[in-house]
Amino acid sequence: MSAAVHQHRWSPNAGVTVKNTGVYLLHGTGEHAGRYTRLVEALTTMGFMVGSHDHPGHGLSQGKRGVINP
Repeated sequence: MSAAVHQHRWSPNAGVTVKNTGVYLLHGTGEHAGRYTRLVEALTTMGFMVGSHDHPGHGLSQGKRGVINP
C-alpha cells in the first residue's frame, strides 16, 4: 500500500526578480516541510522557486506517523 505524498511549492512574491534556479528541501525524520517556513521566506525573497514534500507518515502526507519505511 502506498501513501499519498504531499507536495509543497513556493514562488517569489510579485515584484521579486525570479532566479533561473530552484531549491528543493528535504526534511529529516520526525519533521515536515512546514518547519522550514523562515528558510523558504528568505529564499523566495531572494528570487528562488522552492519545492519540498512531506515524507510518507510526516506532515501533511498520508501514512503511519513517523515511519520512513512502511
